[in-house]
Amino acid sequence: MKNKNLIEYLQDVFELEKQKTIAEKTIEYIERKYQIAQNNFEGGKSVYKRKMSGGQFACLGICMYSLLVAGGGIWALSNPNITADKTDVYIMLFLAVIFGGVFVNSYKKMKNDETVVNTLNKTIGEKGENDMHILEANYQIIKEAYDINKKTLEKLYSLNIIYHKYHYLEACGMFLEYLISGRTHSLEAQGSDPGAYNIYEDELYRGIIVDKLDNILSNQCILIDGQRQISKQLDFLTKGIDEVQKEMKGVKKAAQLNTFYNSVTAYNTSVLRKISEQRYYSKQRNNDLK
Repeated sequence: MKNKNLIEYLQDVFELEKQKTIAEKTIEYIERKYQIAQNNFEGGKSVYKRKMSGGQFACLGICMYSLLVAGGGIWALSNPNITADKTDVYIMLFLAVIFGGVFVNSYKKMKNDETVVNTLNKTIGEKGENDMHILEANYQIIKEAYDINKKTLEKLYSLNIIYHKYHYLEACGMFLEYLISGRTHSLEAQGSDPGAYNIYEDELYRGIIVDKLDNILSNQCILIDGQRQISKQLDFLTKGIDEVQKEMKGVKKAAQLNTFYNSVTAYNTSVLRKISEQRYYSKQRNNDLK
């Protein structure tokens, strides 16, 4: 394979790997938010009911006892054969009014609190349900983009241009870095040219390359740029999802996801066309394949 064909191949693989990473992380983000929305929806179904406190029971008991005693006193006062003290009756009635009032006020407050909490739960539940529908609709967009990307990437890898063990973003990005910078002109060693595989394995062994995008060294320009693109695109997509959730105007699809889907579709279509045209091979190999 000629150097320019190999570079073009790796550029497309690297771009598709970035798209895959963006889609995967967006899917994970939607799934996390969906779980939260589902929990809110389920929580909205619950009915909050407070139990009476010990103080409330005490006030109710004192009130009822005072009314019973006062009632007995009133009956006694109306009976000429029984001696009764009006003061005791008044005291019992006073106690009944005081403790009865305390109980009624606390009971009203308890019921009001129940209403407030249940209204809030209902609102949260309704938003949770709406969010679920929104997230489901947007999930379908990103999942379709992911599926398109995955199939194209599998076709690219099935050309067997690079070894299976290197079918991931960091390796392809570094191979591209080596070729563009002129450190090598092929994947495998050729004469004095060590080849991208050997350079990569050597740098992995010496710890120069760390297989995590958040630990890329400063001399790995292509991966750094790729990381920035992934981060920027991911932020763009997640903000779009958050925005349609905040609007609360029925089920809406984020324009950002549609934009991403269209770009994925367009790029993948161009890659599939290159595959059908055998663009990734040199003219000599094209002739051999005929």
